[in-house]
Amino acid sequence: MMTNVFKVTFGNVLTLIGLLFSTQLTVMAQVTDADYIPKPSFPQMNVPQTVEDIMPYARLAAVNESSFLGYGFGEVKAGEKVIIVTTSIDEEADIYVEAIERALEEREVQPIIMHDYEIVGVTLQEARELSAKMIELGLTSNSSRGWTEGCNFFNHNSYLKSDHPDLFDLCNPPDLESLLPGKLFDIHQKMATARRAVPTYINKYMDDNPDIRGVFYGRGGPIWQQFQPNERWLGLFRFDNMWTALSPKSEFPADVWLMSEELTIEPATATDKVTVTNPMGLDAWWDLTEDQAQRWARGVYLRGHMFMFPNEAYGTYGLNTTRYPAQDTGWIPINPIVKLNGTVVGHASHAGFYPRVEQVWEDGYLKEVRGGGIYGELMRALMDMPGIDVAKYPLRDEPGFFWHFETALGTNPKGLRPDITKQRVSAERERDGVLHWGLGIEHWHDPNVPEVAAQSLPEYERKNKLPANHGFHIHTYLNTINLRIRGTEKWITVVDKGRSTSLDNPEVRALASRYGDPDRILATEWIPELPGINAPGDYDEFANDPYTYNAMVMEKIKSGTYDTYNPRVHGPN
Repeated sequence: MMTNVFKVTFGNVLTLIGLLFSTQLTVMAQVTDADYIPKPSFPQMNVPQTVEDIMPYARLAAVNESSFLGYGFGEVKAGEKVIIVTTSIDEEADIYVEAIERALEEREVQPIIMHDYEIVGVTLQEARELSAKMIELGLTSNSSRGWTEGCNFFNHNSYLKSDHPDLFDLCNPPDLESLLPGKLFDIHQKMATARRAVPTYINKYMDDNPDIRGVFYGRGGPIWQQFQPNERWLGLFRFDNMWTALSPKSEFPADVWLMSEELTIEPATATDKVTVTNPMGLDAWWDLTEDQAQRWARGVYLRGHMFMFPNEAYGTYGLNTTRYPAQDTGWIPINPIVKLNGTVVGHASHAGFYPRVEQVWEDGYLKEVRGGGIYGELMRALMDMPGIDVAKYPLRDEPGFFWHFETALGTNPKGLRPDITKQRVSAERERDGVLHWGLGIEHWHDPNVPEVAAQSLPEYERKNKLPANHGFHIHTYLNTINLRIRGTEKWITVVDKGRSTSLDNPEVRALASRYGDPDRILATEWIPELPGINAPGDYDEFANDPYTYNAMVMEKIKSGTYDTYNPRVHGPN
């Protein structure tokens, strides 16, 4: 359905407008009170103690055909073999892995369980010893230091060390080799290779065992690019903790999800302007030519991660929805790029929380950064890096690094914020209506090379000692996205205060009703608590130290004392 729409050349915009407003798949904006702001909510979950406690959820996950970025386990048919590579060493993970293994076997699927630590030559005991030591050293993976994401841009030269030694020391704590006993440092070095070593190992294993359908591996990112062909990678594997396994995502129907996504991005090819706002001060917009809109439509789709800012959809081969994640033919040109204007504000990155930051964008380029604590300091330091504003990057018509690249939309209303006291906050970006913004230079593929990720950018980094990637992510909530149809004053609201309007479309509700009460099936499970916005308190005070407040909320959720549990949420049927 979507692929056919996107491949049509719409020479007559009026014809498309008629299609948009007469078709059964018309995007219909939800009618709401303009002053209404959704109240906080979170599903109440009881901590499982045994495999049997998890089995009802595992059985749901085992039959669901879709998941974030990839397929769900339900895509694998009875009699097929599939590899599952685990990446967690927590003791609690064992019962979750056993549960999903049993649930797949009940369907007569043959799971082959592998562990990333074993693939790189580390035992489970050694991996846990390393983890315990890292926690003892304070090098934990909670969400209290969101600013650390900004350190990734300073690994290519000595600029940060020479010009900003205080920031360099923050980004480069004492050498781990001096802090870890020799054996543990060696284990750390081995574990650091896992993200590259695992795909290499799996590709060879599947070459030798061609009867295996595919592999579930990873926690995020374009992992499919590391498997050849891409279709070998079926999806992520994160069914190893309560926040994923017990999430209502497991029962969100795949066909309902796909229809809602298609409706959200259906107007892309006819759009000439986009605006994005929220109650916390986000106010951004961009204009599109007809060519830019049609290129956007070709590359906009990534399951659960829509490329709402067109530049992320360029410089790649669009993903085919009928053979996902296989690529369509035809590289999507990068130039001319779309240019962001306005103000982007937020207080969370993929790594965690930081004080509120404000970015000012003019004609596509970052002009000013205000606030943000250490995260803001790192942005401003990068803006002063010698040569970065005049650098001529591969395949770009205009010089400079600080072009806006990403505004990605989560699309699953069942997505949850994870336990931020133990994990990075990044998984929250999967929830419908949450946006994450990113700046920089990136494209997924070089022209005529669909088989591998773009090599021109890492080559540029090595040669020029400048960053060539994207990041400095900013998560935003309660977003509203409006699209204007070319040549008209007709606006379509595709996201309204943090919820995709497609979820309230009559066709989506009718499809959802096949699975039960559509109000429950389509309910937004988690809505963030934001003091001064949708909860009592002062927003400025909250935004100065968002981790402390959010950690307090998470502790209430875990202890069963949260006072805004979502009443429409319950365990599996």
